Parts: sequence; C-alpha cells; structure tokens
Amino acid sequence: MNEIVVAFLGIALLFGTMVLIRSKYALQWCAICMAVGLTWLTLLILFWTGRFQNVTLLALLMGQSVVGVFYVVEKQVAEPWRLFRLPFLLTLTAAAYSVLALRWAVLAPVYGLLLVFWLGFLGVFLARANRTWKAVAQRLIDCCRGW
Repeated sequence: MNEIVVAFLGIALLFGTMVLIRSKYALQWCAICMAVGLTWLTLLILFWTGRFQNVTLLALLMGQSVVGVFYVVEKQVAEPWRLFRLPFLLTLTAAAYSVLALRWAVLAPVYGLLLVFWLGFLGVFLARANRTWKAVAQRLIDCCRGW
C-alpha cells in the first residue's frame, strides 16, 4: 500500500483513539496534534532503522508539528514576547531538520545564524524603551495581524 495512504490511515486511527482517550480522561491535548506527532515519531524510528525511506512525507508531518507547537506557544505568551516569533519558528524548524539530517557539521552555520537572529531580536526587545525601537518592535509583533 502507498506510504502516504498508510500514514493518513494511521493518523485517522490515532485521531479517533486520542479523541476517545481525551474525552474519557478529560485530558487537555489536541487529538490531531497527538495523532500527527505519534505518526511521524513512528516513521522517524522506522527511518532511523532503515525500514522507511520517504523523507519528504516524514518532513511534512514534522513540519505540521513545528507549526502546531509554534501556534500553541504563541497563544500562551504575552504580546511583548511575540516579538521572538521568527527566531522561535526557525529554531523549531532547525531542530526538526537536525533530527532528520543528523549531520551537525552541516548545521553549524544554521545554528550560528539562529544565534544572530536571537541576539538581534533580543536587542530590539531590550531597546523598546526608545520610541524608535518600540515602533520597530511593534511592527514585528504586528507582522501577522489583519491578514
């Protein structure tokens, strides 16, 4: 059977299972997130053991989890901290890529670039007392509003 069909069926079955477990025990998790996460975690283990080769499918499912984590965290943080959305999203993406690539030498420049991003955004965050930098910070926070 086609790998993507198997993955979709797995996600659907896990989703139904997670909905049932969630309702029975009054747990506060997203059934879709759990189903997708458990699916790619299973596929990742199979990938590492050489029994699954479709890296594209695995990366897409991991990307869904990256975006899911991003939105969950975004909802939980106070507005001033939303300034760090871009470096946070890129860090999550780099972490997911790291799990797949497992070649740290290739990733060193990426993590160096992430450090520059984090420090740059931290500089803007700390300089918000200045009117100009406060406006810059607010534009960065408002980047995704009203679209």
